[in-house]
Amino acid sequence: MFGCSDSTDPDTTTGVGFVSGKIVSNAKADLEGVTVKIGDISTITAANGEFLLADVPVGEAVLVEVSKPDFIATYKVIQVRDQRRTHITATLFPALILTIDSSQPSTITDGLATIDIPANSFVDAQGVGFSGTVLVNARYFDPTNPTALAAFPGDFSGVQIDGTETNFESYGFISARFFSDADHTRELKLAPNTTAEIKVPIPASLIFGAPATIPMWYYDETTGKWREEGTGTRVNNTYVGNVSHFTTWNFDHPITITQESTLTGKVVYADSTAAFGAQIVAMGVNYSGYTTAYSTSDGTFSIRVKAMSQ
Repeated sequence: MFGCSDSTDPDTTTGVGFVSGKIVSNAKADLEGVTVKIGDISTITAANGEFLLADVPVGEAVLVEVSKPDFIATYKVIQVRDQRRTHITATLFPALILTIDSSQPSTITDGLATIDIPANSFVDAQGVGFSGTVLVNARYFDPTNPTALAAFPGDFSGVQIDGTETNFESYGFISARFFSDADHTRELKLAPNTTAEIKVPIPASLIFGAPATIPMWYYDETTGKWREEGTGTRVNNTYVGNVSHFTTWNFDHPITITQESTLTGKVVYADSTAAFGAQIVAMGVNYSGYTTAYSTSDGTFSIRVKAMSQ
């Protein structure tokens, strides 16, 4: 999913690096015209889905935004090292696109997932009440589908209500955006003191042992972190919860320290020299999540995974 290359001149410090990559659709087709953005630096993918960003400021947690009209945007958090190239791949899913009447209660359905919006619930970015036709871009993601995992924003960890961070296992995530149908640049949000109900199916392989309640998390597109907010309740084989704003929402069960193990290893090039700054991804086989780490100057790494799992 990720990688890196040697620096051009290890004896010179410039404060910037390179980010390259390839963006594909959920059908594995190359995606042209995707905007890849890091801060104020952006570019568009070529016909083969590839891109290159130069002069990216170095950082340990650099947020990459990947977006294309009529697709659900995703975000990656990467490490950028001086004069080195970080390579990423990402998958974009087409959005479920429909319109609803803001004056009427509406149910948005994607498979077995639903979003229930009360009547007269929308305001614009300035807080002005909206009346009219609403354009909806939404999508439910099954976390047990490897292709959906490649579209997952950030990584499988988040900030809990008490401010501590934890790894977690997803039981389903859903994204939604709302716009004025007359002006697609006018994004809408839920009015103050208004909530919408979201419901996602529990994947078949996760039904056994799925808890009665589960923390809900939203993706903070400014910081690149998942943040805990609210609780989902199991109703038969679904999780149901209420939200007061929209981004990507995730029903996740925290993985406690007693449920974690640490894998260690070393990354080397073909000539056996240490690979510095390589990104390692550990993706669950029988649980829905992945973790990432980077190799150190001697090529070694350690990465947290769910214990007693594949």
